[in-house]
Amino acid sequence: MRPPDAAYVLRNARIARVLLARPEAYGGEGGTVRLDIAIEGGRIAGLRPTGSGAAGLEVDLDGGMMWPCIADIHAHLGRGHV
Repeated sequence: MRPPDAAYVLRNARIARVLLARPEAYGGEGGTVRLDIAIEGGRIAGLRPTGSGAAGLEVDLDGGMMWPCIADIHAHLGRGHV
């Protein structure tokens, strides 16, 4: 476990474009963007295109999806069509 004040980078995270304040700032096509997420003091310090950040303590997410913790990503399809 990392200390809460540690600085590190979550590399190669996939984020839904609709969650970004300025999605046009990041290249690519489709509904997701691959980014590096800089974490400092337990908070997001910045977003950068994958591979553009400085080296250091990092975790490679291998294209895994990142969602806000409040996202409820399941659906009851049967109830939605009643």
